Amino acid sequence: MSGVKVEEKCSGKDSMEIINNPAATYKDAEKAIADFKKLSKEDQARAFGVFMGNILPTSRKELLIPDGKGNGGNGNIDGDSGDKGTGEVIKVGNMNEFFNNTEFGISLKDSVSKTSAIVKGESVYRIDKKIDNPILDKGDGIYLDSLHKDHLEVVNKRGKVKAVLNLDGTLNVKKTEIALKENRSIEW
Repeated sequence: MSGVKVEEKCSGKDSMEIINNPAATYKDAEKAIADFKKLSKEDQARAFGVFMGNILPTSRKELLIPDGKGNGGNGNIDGDSGDKGTGEVIKVGNMNEFFNNTEFGISLKDSVSKTSAIVKGESVYRIDKKIDNPILDKGDGIYLDSLHKDHLEVVNKRGKVKAVLNLDGTLNVKKTEIALKENRSIEW
């Protein structure tokens, strides 16, 4: 893969053709997966972003498409916490502050309810309504990371971690990979 740009080798176009072509075989899919696995972790994240950009609604593509600064658009490949290019990491003291003082928190406020579950001193909130976010589903739980206070851990209905979101709502790819590798889960 050396010398070939990620966008050229794994632009998502070939993958979309495989998905949309009923005549495509498992062998075609296996080859696409093998090519993907040859990429570096950063290039895998970028290729995934381009691929997801082809299947996500246009209004959410900014979460995943690389912006040339090592970020996934407004999202994040390097693990910083949602600075939207300003250089400032968004942090809050608690979930109340998140729901009242951040754009993403305000958009979620009427779609969540506080549960009795607590993780490392932080309350877990359940997503009660379908919302316009490609990562959050009705029934998922979210809670503020108690150490850094700059990202949300997202768990599914069974309490298994599914993603880490920056406080601006973008996917934190690096922290998500770590959480998934650690197979994190909560009781709730």
